[in-house]
Amino acid sequence: VFRLPVVAALAVIMAITPAIAEKAPPDEPLPQISTDRPSVGAGPYVVPQNTFQLEIGFVGSHLDQPGPDQDELAVLSVVGRLGILHEDLELRYTWGGWGHVTTESATGDETVTGTNDFALGAKWRFHEATGKGPTIALLGNLSIPSDHREFSTRAFDPGVDLLFGHVLGRFYAQYNAGVGWETADSESGDQTTRSRFRYSLAGAYAVTGKVGVFLELFGDTALSSVERGPATGADGGVVWVLRNNLQVDARVGVTSLDETTTRFGEVGVSWRLPR
Repeated sequence: VFRLPVVAALAVIMAITPAIAEKAPPDEPLPQISTDRPSVGAGPYVVPQNTFQLEIGFVGSHLDQPGPDQDELAVLSVVGRLGILHEDLELRYTWGGWGHVTTESATGDETVTGTNDFALGAKWRFHEATGKGPTIALLGNLSIPSDHREFSTRAFDPGVDLLFGHVLGRFYAQYNAGVGWETADSESGDQTTRSRFRYSLAGAYAVTGKVGVFLELFGDTALSSVERGPATGADGGVVWVLRNNLQVDARVGVTSLDETTTRFGEVGVSWRLPR
């Protein structure tokens, strides 16, 4: 039932891309691509006006827990970013991709596949850095459930985050703070929506003008009644700008929640139209 919005959103993206390419001024060079990949947090920067940027990832993870271990693969997780209406605003489409989860058991592995939820949102850069101060943006989104129970919250969950970024020569610092609402099944079997404070802190270093490395800490904690403990995590990786409008990246990381530890790795590619 919820596959239609996913298909519709992709159709809209495909339809507007040629129009964006025609609108872009051919005599005005665009800056080097800047992405929200591959870190958990997002930067305060928006894509240039009249451009479309597609950021794609492939994630593999292994879950160690008191019960059976799990291996999960998320294929084609997508962030679409559209610079439109104003130079400080971008519209966003996010999809968790196609999920493939294998659970180990004594009687043989069990596999479940399906589509993750997607979200619609916008990022507004309302303060440009002056001197050594930060650039600041506000990011809001609304998740829209898929039709796969195993991969969906089955609810429309909002979230809002403040995004900060500092450029200090070859060094870059980025930090986020926000609130997200998540819906999950309670012990009684009913669905309950609860709020959680989430955060991230990342530092990056430009090895060259095309290659950079980063380290990041992130996590969340309950603001309303507690169904689970705080989550913490760390990751690190590398980004490589191949062309002015093309970037590849890779990262590895670990998260901890209650008695569960998840190790993950990801590779991705980002592409902007026009160049």
